[in-house]
Amino acid sequence: MRKLYLLIFCLLGLAGTLSAQSDFRLRLYPQVAVGANNDIRCPNNSDGTLLSLPGDLHRTSAAVFAPRVEFEYAYRRHHIMLAAVFVRENFTGHASEPIHFNQALFATGSSIDALYRFDTYRLSYRYRLVNRPKFQLELGATALLRDAMVALTGDNQHSEFYNLGVVPLISYYIGWTPISALTVYSYGDGLVSKYGRAEDIFAGVKYDVHPNIGILAGYRLIEGGSNVKSVYTFALYHFLSIGLEIHF
Repeated sequence: MRKLYLLIFCLLGLAGTLSAQSDFRLRLYPQVAVGANNDIRCPNNSDGTLLSLPGDLHRTSAAVFAPRVEFEYAYRRHHIMLAAVFVRENFTGHASEPIHFNQALFATGSSIDALYRFDTYRLSYRYRLVNRPKFQLELGATALLRDAMVALTGDNQHSEFYNLGVVPLISYYIGWTPISALTVYSYGDGLVSKYGRAEDIFAGVKYDVHPNIGILAGYRLIEGGSNVKSVYTFALYHFLSIGLEIHF
């Protein structure tokens, strides 16, 4: 959580510098995430075992806390957004067969604890193509920094695999404002390639309880992974997103 607190502090400092010049919004989402599939094989060949973390093991909690923070800076039709989301999930169980993971061997019957960490940082630029009082449309691009790790700990064995990389994505925003205080909107990023895919999609509503404060609520989906020589990993998470927007 120290990363989250430091990021919020830095964004508030930046807001103080920029707010007099243009439009700045800070969004805080204390999200709840529910995982679906989460598969990994390392290495991604016959030397690695395809492991389903929730299937071959089991989750220690049905849902996890996965906070998200966003900073948006708008100047005329130009929108720049920084976002960070932090996901941690633990699994436990016993190996029903030998598991080869990242040069470690976990024998049949071994007690295994697994940690899955998936932190992402996004820098997005979108241009507002349509800017009407009741309808807005933006298109752009995102640079996604992925900081992920899977760790397995068993009987006298421990192995960690880190996956750090930058991925380009297509970004969009679409909003409908039927009344001045209410906006129904969706935004997100996504792209598919032969090396993998990534999607982060939100759909929900914003209700302004004050000219500078909005309540946010909706559903978010994050899905994706890599299929490369070093690792095969794909995961899907559903988020209940309820948050706060502060407009400076």
